Amino acid sequence: MVNTDYKGNWQRASQERTQKLDWITSVEELWSTMNSLPKVHQLGMGSTLIFARNKKEPPSYESFPNGSRITINLLRPPTTDGGLELVLATVMGETVAEKASGGRPVCDVLRIAARPSREHPEQIRVEVWLNDAACSRAVAEFLAEAMRTKGLAANSYSILESSFDIALQTKDKKMSSMVLNPPPTTFAKE
Repeated sequence: MVNTDYKGNWQRASQERTQKLDWITSVEELWSTMNSLPKVHQLGMGSTLIFARNKKEPPSYESFPNGSRITINLLRPPTTDGGLELVLATVMGETVAEKASGGRPVCDVLRIAARPSREHPEQIRVEVWLNDAACSRAVAEFLAEAMRTKGLAANSYSILESSFDIALQTKDKKMSSMVLNPPPTTFAKE
């Protein structure tokens, strides 16, 4: 859609297509909002829910020059529901900040989107954007451990860590990555 309707201009597409739903100021409001929406995999292709700390405008990676992104692919139910609830609770409830960054709030943006495939028609992707890439490994490891502790099947999700710094330095926006394949947690550079 962006390539055809907006000639590849992501910024213009974002400005014209973004619809602000509400400001969320408490955990209760977060769950109320999530419970009033359809399941993420039922949203239209290209739809993305974005939660940003401190009313940050539609985020782009350029706003995070020292940041990174943790991408969690939740492949199928019940992991899609349980994994999404876990990420929302630990990030919005700031458990991640307590456990992975010494209490500093480093998770500024959550992006949630349906990413169906032939093999996984209910797959969703959750991105946790960090303002400090130095905490990326600790956040990814914390989320992987939380998924294991919750009892989610290791073959029903993947966790990928990407640096925005690389995206800023290259025109083609290729990112260096590490994949967490639970359990056991192993890291591989692409």
